[in-house]
Amino acid sequence: MQTLHAYPLPKNRWARYDIARHPDMQKRIAQELAVAGLLQVQGQPPARELEWPDLTTASPYFNAVLKESMRLNPVAATGTVR
Repeated sequence: MQTLHAYPLPKNRWARYDIARHPDMQKRIAQELAVAGLLQVQGQPPARELEWPDLTTASPYFNAVLKESMRLNPVAATGTVR
Protein backbone atom coordinates (compact mmCIF):
# COMPACT_ATOMS: atom_id res chain seq x y z
CA MET A 1 0.00 0.00 0.00
CA GLN A 2 1.36 3.37 -0.98
CA THR A 3 0.26 5.14 2.18
CA LEU A 4 2.48 3.06 4.42
CA HIS A 5 5.62 4.61 2.93
CA ALA A 6 5.03 7.65 5.15
CA TYR A 7 5.73 5.59 8.27
CA PRO A 8 9.07 4.18 9.47
CA LEU A 9 9.89 0.70 8.19
CA PRO A 10 9.45 -1.33 11.42
CA LYS A 11 6.04 0.29 11.99
CA ASN A 12 5.20 -0.36 8.37
CA ARG A 13 5.78 -4.11 8.78
CA TRP A 14 3.59 -4.42 11.86
CA ALA A 15 0.82 -2.36 10.29
CA ARG A 16 0.83 -4.57 7.18
CA TYR A 17 0.79 -7.67 9.37
CA ASP A 18 -2.11 -6.38 11.47
CA ILE A 19 -4.11 -5.40 8.39
CA ALA A 20 -3.39 -8.74 6.68
CA ARG A 21 -4.80 -10.62 9.68
CA HIS A 22 -8.18 -8.84 9.47
CA PRO A 23 -10.07 -9.17 6.15
CA ASP A 24 -12.88 -6.93 7.41
CA MET A 25 -10.32 -4.20 8.11
CA GLN A 26 -8.86 -4.65 4.60
CA LYS A 27 -12.30 -4.18 3.03
CA ARG A 28 -13.06 -1.04 5.04
CA ILE A 29 -9.67 0.49 4.22
CA ALA A 30 -10.12 -0.36 0.52
CA GLN A 31 -13.56 1.28 0.51
CA GLU A 32 -12.20 4.38 2.22
CA LEU A 33 -9.28 4.68 -0.22
CA ALA A 34 -11.55 4.08 -3.23
CA VAL A 35 -13.94 6.84 -2.13
CA ALA A 36 -10.95 9.19 -1.73
CA GLY A 37 -9.75 8.27 -5.24
CA LEU A 38 -6.56 6.69 -3.93
CA LEU A 39 -7.28 3.12 -5.01
CA GLN A 40 -7.48 1.85 -8.59
CA VAL A 41 -10.95 0.39 -9.16
CA GLN A 42 -11.99 -1.29 -12.40
CA GLY A 43 -14.29 0.95 -14.44
CA GLN A 44 -13.23 4.09 -12.52
CA PRO A 45 -10.74 6.83 -13.44
CA PRO A 46 -7.10 6.11 -12.52
CA ALA A 47 -6.16 6.56 -8.88
CA ARG A 48 -4.68 9.92 -8.04
CA GLU A 49 -1.26 10.52 -6.48
CA LEU A 50 -1.11 10.15 -2.69
CA GLU A 51 -0.50 13.38 -0.78
CA TRP A 52 0.42 13.87 2.87
CA PRO A 53 -2.97 15.36 3.95
CA ASP A 54 -4.66 12.19 2.65
CA LEU A 55 -3.38 10.31 5.70
CA THR A 56 -5.50 12.40 8.05
CA THR A 57 -8.37 13.88 6.04
CA ALA A 58 -9.18 11.43 3.25
CA SER A 59 -8.66 8.24 5.24
CA PRO A 60 -9.46 8.64 8.96
CA TYR A 61 -10.08 4.91 9.52
CA PHE A 62 -6.81 3.93 7.82
CA ASN A 63 -4.99 6.56 9.86
CA ALA A 64 -6.54 5.18 13.05
CA VAL A 65 -5.51 1.64 12.10
CA LEU A 66 -1.90 2.76 11.55
CA LYS A 67 -1.80 4.63 14.86
CA GLU A 68 -3.30 1.67 16.74
CA SER A 69 -0.75 -0.65 15.17
CA MET A 70 2.05 1.68 16.29
CA ARG A 71 0.57 1.79 19.80
CA LEU A 72 0.33 -1.99 20.05
CA ASN A 73 3.76 -2.65 18.52
CA PRO A 74 6.20 0.02 19.75
CA VAL A 75 9.66 -0.01 18.21
CA ALA A 76 11.37 1.21 21.36
CA ALA A 77 11.83 -1.10 24.33
CA THR A 78 9.12 -0.70 26.96
CA GLY A 79 11.31 -1.45 29.94
CA THR A 80 14.87 -1.77 31.13
CA VAL A 81 16.87 -4.94 30.60
CA ARG A 82 19.68 -5.71 32.99
